Amino acid sequence: EGVTPEMVQIGNEINNGMVYPNGKVSENGYDSLAEFVIEGIRAVRDIDSNIKTIIHIADGASIDKVTYFFDRIIENGVDFDVIGLSYYSYWHGSMEDFRNTLRVIDQRYTQEIAIMEYAYGYTNHTNEYTNNIYSSLLEEAGGYKTSMQGQASYIRDVNEAVAGIESGIGTFYWEPAWLAVEGAGWATEGATEYLTIQGDNYGIGNVSWANQSLFSFTGKVLPSLQVFNKMKSSTFNEEQIIEYEYELDKTINIENIDDLQNSMKVYTNLHRALIVPITWDSDELDSIVTPGNYLIHGVITLGNYSLSIICNVEVN
Repeated sequence: EGVTPEMVQIGNEINNGMVYPNGKVSENGYDSLAEFVIEGIRAVRDIDSNIKTIIHIADGASIDKVTYFFDRIIENGVDFDVIGLSYYSYWHGSMEDFRNTLRVIDQRYTQEIAIMEYAYGYTNHTNEYTNNIYSSLLEEAGGYKTSMQGQASYIRDVNEAVAGIESGIGTFYWEPAWLAVEGAGWATEGATEYLTIQGDNYGIGNVSWANQSLFSFTGKVLPSLQVFNKMKSSTFNEEQIIEYEYELDKTINIENIDDLQNSMKVYTNLHRALIVPITWDSDELDSIVTPGNYLIHGVITLGNYSLSIICNVEVN
């Protein structure tokens, strides 16, 4: 129909290769993978040389994994336009690790950079058609609450990170409209044997992604979808701490008073986790001169807001 794609991705999350077993990196190295990728790029450019080509891998918060892969691909003569990454914080690493990875590859490579997949869960809800991969058990690693606000804050932070590098061109949320309805699992019957061998039971039959979409299970738009309109002007200037440990317990040696922790994890009203510094009462710390039990008062601060905490210190 005369419609030309803006970009074409050669393979999906090809960290371990493609077209197994010939293009499997662990068996045949990067030169064999590069041959397949080069031919895929040639096919695209035979149609239109203006179409951008993307090489897409997972582990978007790992500097080592990302640079090792793309160094090998480039060494093997692959000429492409866009570095594509998947970034799921609950699998791949913290938002700070993600930002650091983007900064490194922005300086290291000439290609543009896009996030081809990212998502976060807004609920633990299930129905008879779901087999959710994400649950709030992943919050600790993910860094955001399982809520619409947590989902929106995650989307905002990912896009801010990409917008903050010179080579960043955008993101693709995956998959915003995957509804929890009958027959919407991603795998065909023919893929069942492969998935079973891989231990991936989530892909078989039921929907594994509905609680990370941007629509309710019945197809109603979620408030978190509005983040795409609001993120250009939104700030976190009024972010406040809403969940934290008021009382801490610590055992330290009399010779190592400095072992008292100097930061703690909190959740804010934007349902994201932050590490904030602790300022301890210096006079109370100076009073620790012999073994025993002490109450040390401290303050945690975020922006213009401060909260008091207490640490029960056992000194031996």
